Amino acid sequence: MQALQALEHAFGDGWSATGASAANTAGALSKAAVSGKCHYISGFSVVVTAAAATSTAAGFLVQLKDGTTSIWEDTLPASAAVGSSIDVTFPTPIRITSGAAAGLAVAALGANSIARMNLAGYTI
Repeated sequence: MQALQALEHAFGDGWSATGASAANTAGALSKAAVSGKCHYISGFSVVVTAAAATSTAAGFLVQLKDGTTSIWEDTLPASAAVGSSIDVTFPTPIRITSGAAAGLAVAALGANSIARMNLAGYTI
């Protein structure tokens, strides 16, 4: 019963964070660390806005971070068009180390391109 109550309380204290990069600048979004507690990431999204991204051979790296450590990575395709996105929902939320910040990082997309970032989760 205590585990169920903790789970109900956690989902009741859910949060979301949003942010955007500047044009042609790497983007970073963070949910501040809470001493003695863990963030659980339920999902995130990254969307290209403004002009289409400048072409890169490998695409544009998107990283979910546990503190400063990358724990999940994917890429937006090279020359990502406006509206290109990565939308991730974790069936089992990703646990961030106790007392660590949760972060989302996106590589610079090129001239006049902006990454809009959203991160969602809860903290126990």
